[in-house]
This record gives sequence, C-alpha cells and structure tokens, in this order.
Amino acid sequence: MGILIDDETIGLYEYIVGRLNDYGLAYLHLIEPFTDVTGNPQAIQEVAKHFRKIYNGTIIINRAFNKETATKVLNDGDADLVSFGVPFIANPDLVERYKTDAPLNTPDPATFYTPGEKGYTDYAFLSQSEIK
Repeated sequence: MGILIDDETIGLYEYIVGRLNDYGLAYLHLIEPFTDVTGNPQAIQEVAKHFRKIYNGTIIINRAFNKETATKVLNDGDADLVSFGVPFIANPDLVERYKTDAPLNTPDPATFYTPGEKGYTDYAFLSQSEIK
C-alpha cells in the first residue's frame, strides 16, 4: 500500500533524511514508488535522486531495477548501491548473468514466501557453456 501522502509528506521526509546525517549510519536504504506517481506534486518520482541532495552517506535504492536502470542510477550518482529482490530469487547467479549479458530466469511469484524449496533453490544456474 505504501504511505498516504499529503502536502507535508515531502517536507517531513526531507527533514527526517537530513537529520539522519547526524547519526553516522552505515547506509540509508530507500525504495522507489510502487505505483506511477507521474503528475502527482505530492509524490517524489525519483527517490534516490531527490534524497541524494540531502543525505551525505551511502544510499542503497531498490524497486524494479534491471541491469540498465541500475547502471544508470549508479552512473548518475543518485545512489551508491542498488539492491535486487525478485531478480535474485529467480537468478541465484544474477551477478554472473549481468556480467555476461545472459538471459534471466522468469520468476514464479506463486512460489514467493512459501514453505519448501520450490521457488528458492530450484532455479537454474548458467551452464559453463552459457558463460561468455
């Protein structure tokens, strides 16, 4: 669901993030919006870019990044790290797949957060012949 936003939400979060600079945190982990907030003046479209101007420490960002969008946010300096959830669930060798531009396994959301190995330890790894 996320948070309910109003005309004070952005200012409140800017204040909080600014104050976090005083605590010597290891990092600040942010998440981009779950829904399209284009045209909503009470929402932040690019969270990492917005808070990079305020937070002086390490920023980690998440939410539906792929290799290209993660590389862009890093190269633009908007975040220091990008975390991946679903891509890692379906691709235990995600780093190697990104390094070699190998195709990704398709995740099966029906198996997320369920008991047993199905959906966690049964996704295929790249074979040696697929590694470029």
